[in-house]
Amino acid sequence: MHQYTRMANKESKMSKKYTSAGIIAILVIIALGYYALVGDFGANDKAAENLEDSAPSDGSELEGQALEFVSVTGCGSKGLRLEVGNVFEKDLLLQNSKDANIFFTVNGMVDIEPGCDVDTLAPGDTTICDEVGHAIRVDGDNILVVQTIEETYSEQVTC
Repeated sequence: MHQYTRMANKESKMSKKYTSAGIIAILVIIALGYYALVGDFGANDKAAENLEDSAPSDGSELEGQALEFVSVTGCGSKGLRLEVGNVFEKDLLLQNSKDANIFFTVNGMVDIEPGCDVDTLAPGDTTICDEVGHAIRVDGDNILVVQTIEETYSEQVTC
């Protein structure tokens, strides 16, 4: 009987090792996925430098100003208010759909309904999105990330 107890203890220890290794692996995968989604929080500087390079070559301008990818215009009770400009050569699909090609993240959580005026934004056009992070935004500091395949914009927004 003592031999069976010893074998059961050995199996229990092995099970704990595998469980611990599995938990660590899952945490590493989550951390890498979060980093891949959010990227470097200093990316805002890099994105700002690249905005001029990615602007449409046709010289599109709005109200005398060069078209910008993202401009934070304030915080409201509904969420962050952004002006989003399509500086790319293809349509941006802004709303919750499997074909969406722009993503809004506030404090690490993806907002699938940013409250934009339009669902599709043509190259050179702008829209207002006034419910970004509606259920996620907090009073104080918020990390905003707007991401497409070509561009990542991030900013710390204080509300």
